[in-house]
Amino acid sequence: MIVLSGSPKVSVGVVTYNQEKYIEQTVTSILDQDYENLEVIVSDDASADSTQDILTKLHELYPGRLKIIFQQKNIGLAQNCQAVLDACSGEYVCLTGGDDLYIQGKVRKQVEFMQSHPEYLLSYHQVEAFVSKTGQHWYYFTEKIIEGSAEELIENGMEFLPLSVMFVNTRKWPTFRTEAPIASDWLFCIEYLIKNSGNFGFMPGIYASYRRHESNITNVSDNSDNWTAISIMRNEYPQYQRAVERFRSRLTLTEFRAGRLTLVPLLLRFLTSPFSFVWAFFWLFETRLRRRKAPSTQPKGITI
Repeated sequence: MIVLSGSPKVSVGVVTYNQEKYIEQTVTSILDQDYENLEVIVSDDASADSTQDILTKLHELYPGRLKIIFQQKNIGLAQNCQAVLDACSGEYVCLTGGDDLYIQGKVRKQVEFMQSHPEYLLSYHQVEAFVSKTGQHWYYFTEKIIEGSAEELIENGMEFLPLSVMFVNTRKWPTFRTEAPIASDWLFCIEYLIKNSGNFGFMPGIYASYRRHESNITNVSDNSDNWTAISIMRNEYPQYQRAVERFRSRLTLTEFRAGRLTLVPLLLRFLTSPFSFVWAFFWLFETRLRRRKAPSTQPKGITI
């Protein structure tokens, strides 16, 4: 168990690529946090727009507070995440994309939460998604609060955004998987918990905003990375086979509902893992029930 006191150093790593419209707001929302012992590191993946010029200007405006890494060639999302992680030296580490926003108090509140819950090596919180063009609230990301070990994170999938996560820097990091770049954050969190034999927990409150726009990487996702992640976990973590099969069944149902899987393959997969599919159908029912009970009106979103 790791217990930290005082005002430990927090590293916030930002990965960016061609985000000239958003990067300044993202970086300033982090630099303006009410927490002094903070280092901010941005790794730009050889942007072809004016992102690098904006970062250079910010580096001049915030001397000594901002570190910039300019990749000489495009290395892809997973390797860019690895590059910024390798540069983080804080006792706590956060990672985010170059188009999202920190709400004031996020870093301070999350450090306080982590210090008061030393049983957690990873914590996350609720995130508000907003429409980039209007700045209006769209939805809250986390529908189901999950806590526990790597097993819970495997079988439930990524129920929270990496933007909300704070890690304890145990100096025992896994690597970001280039085989599954879109799912690499989920795999990274799973392998971090396995490598450090740790648990994760939920911190109440909304402390970040997720920007929805036409260039979100999730817009081009067809779940292929999730299938790759399943294959990796099946091969490398047989001790979590039950959890992996439950997530596989959940993903199968999701693919069927999206029209990417026909009835016959669905039934064949049901026969190979009937108990996992019972769990998946229960998850589907529970999800619909939560959505039905959701309030019809939501708090007003942020204005940008």
